[in-house]
Amino acid sequence: MIAWYNGGHLPLTLHVRKGDVDSSTFVQLQDIDEIVNVVETVQCNDWYYWTNEGSQGPFTHAQMSVWHEHGYLDAALLVKRGEGEEGIMSVEYFLPLSNYIGSDF
Repeated sequence: MIAWYNGGHLPLTLHVRKGDVDSSTFVQLQDIDEIVNVVETVQCNDWYYWTNEGSQGPFTHAQMSVWHEHGYLDAALLVKRGEGEEGIMSVEYFLPLSNYIGSDF
């Protein structure tokens, strides 16, 4: 969302939370003096999935997202984020895609 803000893609009338995450106070974006407490995350670009032939990949986050959006990936598909764990490519390190939907997708 910070990228949308920095790119000018959010309307100034958008209501945003003012204060910490427990605050119930919302104000219009145009009334905020500065944007603070922004957490930027880096997307994983080393995704793998498991087939009968073994580990397939790596694939980028963009590739996996598009395939998921178009229904090409079943929620039960076993996947794994790379995260620098080279060599850990046996099936027990893979989790169903449904474990990641909503957090990384």
